[in-house]
Amino acid sequence: MIQVLALEEHDVEPERITLICIGDHLGIAHFGGLGELDAEQLERAAAGAAIQLSPSALDLARAAWAALRSDDPSGLAALATTHHPELRFLGEALDRLSREYPSSRDGLSLTERRILSAATEEPSTLGAVFTPVGARETRSFLSDSLFFRILRRLAGARTPPLEVESSPIDASSKLRLTASGQRVRDSAEDYIRLNGIDRWIGGVHLAGDEARWRWDGGTETIIAS
Repeated sequence: MIQVLALEEHDVEPERITLICIGDHLGIAHFGGLGELDAEQLERAAAGAAIQLSPSALDLARAAWAALRSDDPSGLAALATTHHPELRFLGEALDRLSREYPSSRDGLSLTERRILSAATEEPSTLGAVFTPVGARETRSFLSDSLFFRILRRLAGARTPPLEVESSPIDASSKLRLTASGQRVRDSAEDYIRLNGIDRWIGGVHLAGDEARWRWDGGTETIIAS
């Protein structure tokens, strides 16, 4: 969304930009996003909730897009605490993204840690793991395709914390937590030092056997390691 709003930098007149940004919808429990609405509901939302963005909202979107593209993630911290009435969920989203950096405690992102916490030593299905992992999110964002991508990365590591029993993987595939996974889950070993990393988060490329940037749970911010 911030990438789209940053198009204002390319001679798109602000008056042409409107936004529908809602966190709930009448009649839908645990509303997860506009994709849940049918055509009639979307039409009503456009009529009742669409707003023209103010200059301050567009300035904030541009700043967030610049911070996300930067090779230094330290700029995300201030934006993660931002509360703007038009970009209601921006700060929350950037805070959640920041927690996808490997932790200084165990080398796992928050999603990876939740996956290992939901997995067991006995085989279970990917679907049985996906459901509780997704349920722990304040705002729904974890799709099955992203979930499977993370699982393939974990299962394909040189010292894998998970074993997946079938390929290609789907919701019925079996997985189990390995002995290495148990040690990483218990913070007895560091996942990055065991397996290295090669991952992009926005404009930051984390590579090698030590992640340059890590999430510090004590200060709740990204730190240089």
